[in-house]
Amino acid sequence: MIEQQQEELLEYYLQRLSGSESASDRTLPNLEALRVFEATARTGSFAGAALTLRQTEARIREHLRSLEAGLGVALVRQSTPGLELTPAGERLAQGVRAGLAQISSAVEALRMRLIRE
Repeated sequence: MIEQQQEELLEYYLQRLSGSESASDRTLPNLEALRVFEATARTGSFAGAALTLRQTEARIREHLRSLEAGLGVALVRQSTPGLELTPAGERLAQGVRAGLAQISSAVEALRMRLIRE
């Protein structure tokens, strides 16, 4: 049961990445922006996210501005030193981390199944 759910989740995200989404999928923000947000939250800075993802700091900021605009809420704020997540940012970071962990588990389960076949 769990393995099937993981495979369905993986299929869902693979469809999102390939651009073959249905109208109901449009509520999910851009996956690259979510990945950038997660790296920014984890590293605590735009520069740290840029290094982690091998992107420019300007590109990181652009993704975050787009994500915040799409959600209609601030996710990060400047603090000394680095960045601080807003309460909304904290909630989103928890959800994104959980989602990425599920994707990772699904991919690992798929790889293990392919190895056995």
